Amino acid sequence: IESTQSERAELWFGEIEAAARESHCLEMSYNSVESGPTSRVVEPYFVVFRGRAFYLVAYCRLRQDFRTFRLDQIQSLSKFDEHFQPRQGVTAERYFDGSWQVYSGDPIEVLVRFTGKAAKIVSSRTHHQHEEVSPQEDGSVLYRITVRGVEEIQRWVLGFGSEAEILEPDQLRWEMSRLAQALDQLYRKGDQVSS
Repeated sequence: IESTQSERAELWFGEIEAAARESHCLEMSYNSVESGPTSRVVEPYFVVFRGRAFYLVAYCRLRQDFRTFRLDQIQSLSKFDEHFQPRQGVTAERYFDGSWQVYSGDPIEVLVRFTGKAAKIVSSRTHHQHEEVSPQEDGSVLYRITVRGVEEIQRWVLGFGSEAEILEPDQLRWEMSRLAQALDQLYRKGDQVSS
């Protein structure tokens, strides 16, 4: 089955759900943001809606691990002539436990200091079920959380601009510093173009 991107999520949903119920492998062409187009055989477990999109969680035989596939990035999909033995205990709750939204990875503890308006925003609502929010005497807020994979929380922190400083881990501090330098160069270059 082939489809345009806008129709894919709805088109694949029923076929994936049926294959998951029957423990039937699927063959698909998938356009990954990170690695580009690939062909894969997967063992489908469930479809979930997270972060404004539908995702398939499946065991990927190409990567030899569980992966999360955005439904509208699936280019083609068909039943593969093989059934699989489902692994026990794989549920959406367990799979996404500790992840920020969709992505998962190794658990890592993140500590962020929020100031100004960002401190008020972070204190005013719950952003994650495992967060620890500690208001400080100077009006700032220390935000501590252990997440599985940092890409999504990094984007969230970036949205607060200079009112958010990652204190831990050092690797994530370095990543943010590198990103800030790249943005600085980009906008300085833009200033030269408009001069």
